[in-house]
Amino acid sequence: MGDTAGRRGLRAAMEAESREWLVRCPACGFERSVAEMGGTRYKALGTKKRFLRCPHCRGFGWHTIYRSGTGVRLAPLRPSRPLWWHIGALVGVLLLFFVLLGGGFFFILSRASAGPRDTTTAYFAAVGAGDWASAHDSLSAARREQVTPANLAALWETQESAHGPVAGFDTTSFSVKNGRARISGKLRYRDETTESRVVQLVREGGVWKIASAP
Repeated sequence: MGDTAGRRGLRAAMEAESREWLVRCPACGFERSVAEMGGTRYKALGTKKRFLRCPHCRGFGWHTIYRSGTGVRLAPLRPSRPLWWHIGALVGVLLLFFVLLGGGFFFILSRASAGPRDTTTAYFAAVGAGDWASAHDSLSAARREQVTPANLAALWETQESAHGPVAGFDTTSFSVKNGRARISGKLRYRDETTESRVVQLVREGGVWKIASAP
């Protein structure tokens, strides 16, 4: 009997206190108790926010849950916004996040590929200028043992005889992994002829060097 009476008294106290906790719409000020909403709030402190739809003005917003008679200062009323506005704001935040994330990812890839691309561009610039010593220096140690600056000059003289000197190299794709890189692009000649080229590079002593046939 005592336990039953105690449980009944607790339920009554919980229901009574839940009626003192009010849920206020931030747009129209409509209030209803937690108990009216089918909930329970007992021995709680402070205020709480919940994103709800007001049954009076039909607007969505962050409703304030507070206990009446405690002198809580409530924020002034603000016009409610439709659900689509909140969904749009969330989508906007997500898009911004992915744009920033994608930008950071692109920045990392660009930093990773800068060395191999710079080496490749410098090599073909040296070839176009006839600077065979610099072109030879752009090669890996293994390639430098196989060809000399004179060999490079003879090789490129044959290739440039039909279209004129090399005018530049435009990278179209790249990949970098485990100290090796692969650069694909278009080699341009003075007469505006182009040809596809794939350049393999290797990292030696912290510097990217061309490992494929020049």
